[in-house]
Amino acid sequence: MRNRRLKVAFSQYNNESIDRGDHSADGWIDEQGVRMEGADNAVDLAAWYLIQNGALDMNGAFEPGNYYYTDYLPEYDGEGTCTQKQYFLEGFTKLEEKAIYELVNAQKLLRSGVQTWREKQAS
Repeated sequence: MRNRRLKVAFSQYNNESIDRGDHSADGWIDEQGVRMEGADNAVDLAAWYLIQNGALDMNGAFEPGNYYYTDYLPEYDGEGTCTQKQYFLEGFTKLEEKAIYELVNAQKLLRSGVQTWREKQAS
């Protein structure tokens, strides 16, 4: 059994660090990674995990080794600090990484389409 997992890191930003063009803190939340084994399909489980955590693909186009990240605003603490999480695929084949990318982006397109539909219904 392969050791497929999602490693989770973070970067924090505040007004001072943004002025410097840097982050105020960064590091690992889970360097060992969240295991995707034990599921019928580790690809589906990884995509579901990324979607449930609000992750987006970094490059906008598939490339092996892509990582995923969250938006800053959902992790804003109201004190001027916001946190971004990054998710790194570990132990997946290139074909599995591509399948995860396609599932995550299909969900993103679906959410975008629903939002557009709602806006049209409201007008």
